[in-house]
Amino acid sequence: MLAGAKRPFVDIDAQVVSPYEYKLRHHTEGRMPAKPVGSVRHRDLVQVRSEQHAQVSAPQYETNAHEVSHTYSPGQNFSANAAHAYNVPVARTEYYNASGPEILWARYFTVHNPADGASRGSDHVGMFPRPVTRTEKIHQPPVVLGTLPSHPSLSSTCMGCRDGDTIYVLERSSSAADLTSSVSGARRVQATLERDGVPVTPNPPPGRGTNFMHWTVPSTPGQYTLRTVRQDNFSGQNLAKRIATDWTFRSTSATGTVQEPASCYTEQIRIGSGRCDWQPLIQLEHDFDLSLTDTTMAGRAYRFEVTPHAAPNAPRIAGLRTWVSYDDGATWKQAVVVPGLGGSYHALVVHPKLAGTSGAVSVRTEAWDRSGNRVLQTIDRAYGLTDVR
Repeated sequence: MLAGAKRPFVDIDAQVVSPYEYKLRHHTEGRMPAKPVGSVRHRDLVQVRSEQHAQVSAPQYETNAHEVSHTYSPGQNFSANAAHAYNVPVARTEYYNASGPEILWARYFTVHNPADGASRGSDHVGMFPRPVTRTEKIHQPPVVLGTLPSHPSLSSTCMGCRDGDTIYVLERSSSAADLTSSVSGARRVQATLERDGVPVTPNPPPGRGTNFMHWTVPSTPGQYTLRTVRQDNFSGQNLAKRIATDWTFRSTSATGTVQEPASCYTEQIRIGSGRCDWQPLIQLEHDFDLSLTDTTMAGRAYRFEVTPHAAPNAPRIAGLRTWVSYDDGATWKQAVVVPGLGGSYHALVVHPKLAGTSGAVSVRTEAWDRSGNRVLQTIDRAYGLTDVR
């Protein structure tokens, strides 16, 4: 086409999305390596099947996501790296070198809504001690109130604890697919506490923002219900906007069971009594098998996985049941629940045809332990339904 042109000119804009990435960090302590590492064997690598979800796409020639990774060896507390931009949704395979139990990886993924510039971050902090294959679901809603440490050796802050005779909740948001992945972004959290059915008056905020809620309670044993509602205000997400979680548990005056590397937020802001206990708040992971835009097929059988996690020092999980709603919570249908591996449960449902639904599936799950502590969590419009293959 350019043959014979006097002044040929071509302007090409391209976005190359690779189906794989290699992210290698080689640490040598106490000496300079004799030569750079030139090659690696695939069998020595950690293989991560990365599913990066998004409900909004970027305009042509623009990107809507970026990521950056840092690694830390023992004693290292600073790292500087530049993020690179790309487009989501995307599925790819990422390869990391198995760097042993001493090297900490801190990986940060951010998705943007191009319409208004709002963003959400997903943080993954942990180690790659040995070659394994695993799947990560990044930016997949819902985002829930709660958190788990990715490894027992890593420091963590108790989300729901009792310091002396003060019960507190620290607002920490995590991916429901992976409670070790903390999530940032616009949200609003409400919480109330009841003792034996009677509301407890909340204490004023301690001047540390609105992410810390606490109540002074009697030292004698009692049954409490902590009711929370997390409203997701990230504009790039249309599903799973509201999650209501009610925890019912027994509690008495704290004795000091929270030990390093875990800590209580009350100690960090210097209002602690020195006696802090985990509260038996059961946390739920929901692993939904969805497209990268958070939908699945209507009119077909479907299975998702729920894993309840007991708090440290709490009784073992005793049971779980799940319901689904196709009319935004007006009616509920109980799912068939089958125990799985590692404390997980498989929920089996049959989705009706799309015309017989609101276009989304709400999910309600209840779990309890051997002492009667329980959690009831309702995820409004948890995932979408579609007729498109």
